[in-house]
Amino acid sequence: AATLGSSKLCDLPFFEEIKTNLKRLEMMDIADPTLDREQLGRMVRYLHQLYEGFDPKDEVITAWAHCDFTSWNMYVSEKALHVYDWELAREGMPLLYDVFHYLYQTGVLLLHQPYAKIKRELLRAFRLPGMQVLLDRYGLEYERQYRLYLLHLVSYYLRIYMDEPQVHMQVHWLL
Repeated sequence: AATLGSSKLCDLPFFEEIKTNLKRLEMMDIADPTLDREQLGRMVRYLHQLYEGFDPKDEVITAWAHCDFTSWNMYVSEKALHVYDWELAREGMPLLYDVFHYLYQTGVLLLHQPYAKIKRELLRAFRLPGMQVLLDRYGLEYERQYRLYLLHLVSYYLRIYMDEPQVHMQVHWLL
C-alpha cells in the first residue's frame, strides 16, 4: 500500500512509452526473416486498437512493479521470498502488472502453454478470493488492467524483436 498512487494515464511515463513504441513500430522493418510479417502487422494493428480504447485522461491505480517478476528471478527460503533482478523495476505501473507478467511468462516460457490455457489460468487466478478483494478495494477492472499490461509489454518487446537480426526460439513462443 505504501507505493500505491493514482494518476491520469497521460501523466504516466509508461503510457507515453507505449505511444512512442507504437510510433516506432509503424516505422520499423523486420530484421529477422523468420518472423512472420503478417502476424507482426496484425499485432501492431491490435496494439493500436487497444491504445485507442483508452482515454488518456482516465485515472489509473499505480504502484511499483518489478516488471520481470518470474520464478527465475526469485527464490524462497524458509523465512522469506527473495526477489532479484530489479533493473526493469519502476514506479507508476498499473496495479497487478506483475501478476499478469508472472502468469504469462510461466505459461509461455516454462510450461509452453497455448494462449487459451494461459487465459484460463489468468481468469482462475483473478477469481481467487484475495484477488477479488483487491479488485474491489481499488475499483479495478480485470479487463482494463489486462489490456494495459498487454499494451505496454507487447509494444516494448515487439519493438526489440523486430530489430533483432536473429531472434531466439523463445521469441517465436512468445509471439
